[in-house]
Amino acid sequence: MTRHVILMALATAACGSRTTTTTPPPQDRFAALVGTEHPPRPAGITEVASYLLDESSRGRWVVAEVKAARDPARAVILDEVISRGAAGATRWRTAAVQPVRAADSALTVALGTCSVAGRADRWIVGLTTSAAKPLVRRAWRVDTATRRFTSVDAAKVTCDDLMGR
Repeated sequence: MTRHVILMALATAACGSRTTTTTPPPQDRFAALVGTEHPPRPAGITEVASYLLDESSRGRWVVAEVKAARDPARAVILDEVISRGAAGATRWRTAAVQPVRAADSALTVALGTCSVAGRADRWIVGLTTSAAKPLVRRAWRVDTATRRFTSVDAAKVTCDDLMGR
């Protein structure tokens, strides 16, 4: 009987240790963007929209919404200019990634149109409803010093709808 139990335990352990090769979930692919340079973006990741945070002609920071191909997964990323060349030859490096939860897939990413307590703040990214007067459900402040997205109280944030819905 003891021998039978040992053999069953070994068989169970062997079956449980099988590995399969799978594509990483989109959120893991987004996290892997930190430190990557572009263009081009990695295969399967496309940019939906972007916004230059600092308005100078030598702007250094851009925030962008990206999505995974054939998947509803999205994220907001912070990119930094690492080199400039001839027209169209600018290189960027991704500094931070803020995944958009699957539960928020119906929300719109608002870039550069948000205010906090009535004061315009281009460094705020909002997740809003699609309406004539969008409601902000989640919001973050871009922090270039720490290279992170910091949560902001969404109740204090408003964002304009540039699409005119």
